[in-house]
Amino acid sequence: EISNRRRCEKEFEKMDMSDKTYGMICFDLNNLKKANDILGHEKGDLLIRSFAEVLNETYGEVGIPCRMGGDEFIVLFPDVTGINLRELYDRLKENIIRKNSEIEGVRITTAIGYSDNSVHKEWKSADIYRDADRKMYNNKMAMKAQRV
Repeated sequence: EISNRRRCEKEFEKMDMSDKTYGMICFDLNNLKKANDILGHEKGDLLIRSFAEVLNETYGEVGIPCRMGGDEFIVLFPDVTGINLRELYDRLKENIIRKNSEIEGVRITTAIGYSDNSVHKEWKSADIYRDADRKMYNNKMAMKAQRV
């Protein structure tokens, strides 16, 4: 199980009171609506559960994976010090490939955006979330452009 939006918002408040460098990754699970509409809600639920498992396996030891609702997920890092995000991203890709080989009828793909307050020390969690979400949206648009 991963945390819900309520827990995520509580963690935002904790991070805002912290003096640590913190960050987050926003994810948009691609094709959830298509899976629900074409394959049925059972397959859509399978897609959500499978992606949640991948996020837990990849980030659960160093971050707090949460489902924000619908096809939006986030991983919070209350302290990014010493975390190798590149290594975790590579592990995410590997875990998605493995999970896709285990599940039938649906395929996990995701847009992703990361931000932290290492450069903008004055940024609060809402600013970081907005920046990560914007980067995720740009990633999603770039992915769509490649499919044309």
